[in-house]
Amino acid sequence: MKIWILLLSLLAVAGSWWWHTRQNSGSRPPFSRQLHNFLKSIIIGIGVYFALVLLAAAYLIISTY
Repeated sequence: MKIWILLLSLLAVAGSWWWHTRQNSGSRPPFSRQLHNFLKSIIIGIGVYFALVLLAAAYLIISTY
């Protein structure tokens, strides 16, 4: 289960990176904008990871009763 959570969070990072960079397909944005997009994508991936871990923990707690 843990590997799927990690893979889904990596998919969220890749998807958010694509979402942020798809608008600038004609020209290359400056480095500061690229760094900003990268950090936003990483934060989204971390958020998705912890949300999925909390969902898995909630499922395990509910299923043990």
